[in-house]
Amino acid sequence: MKILPIMSRGVPFVRGDDTLEMVPMQVWRDAKGSTVIRLGKNAYFFDEDGKYDGSEHKATEGRSADKTLTASLEASSRNRGLPPEEAYYPEGTPAHARETAAWPAAAKIPGGKVYTVKH
Repeated sequence: MKILPIMSRGVPFVRGDDTLEMVPMQVWRDAKGSTVIRLGKNAYFFDEDGKYDGSEHKATEGRSADKTLTASLEASSRNRGLPPEEAYYPEGTPAHARETAAWPAAAKIPGGKVYTVKH
C-alpha cells in the first residue's frame, strides 16, 4: 500500500454521533521515513514498513477533550488489533468484502503505552 503526500485545509469528518465537522487533512513523511496522517487535531503514525505506530492528539488543556483524552487513549490501546463493530461499506458489496477480509483473523495486539504531553 502506498499513500502519497496530500493536504487540504478542510475535509468533512463525520463523528460517531453523526455530527459533521470540517477538519484539516494532511499526509506526509517525517524525517525518519514514517508516514503521518493528520485529521483535525489528531495525527496517526505508521513506520517505514507501514506498521501502525500510534497516535497523538492535540487537546486544549482544561477543556472537555483534554479531560477525557487519557481514558479514551487507554480504551484505544485495549481495542488495538480488533475489527470495528460495524463495517463502513454495505454488506454484499465488493468494497465490504475487501474491508472485512482480514476481520476473521483479527487478534488483540498487546501492549501500547499511553503518554500525555502538556505543552
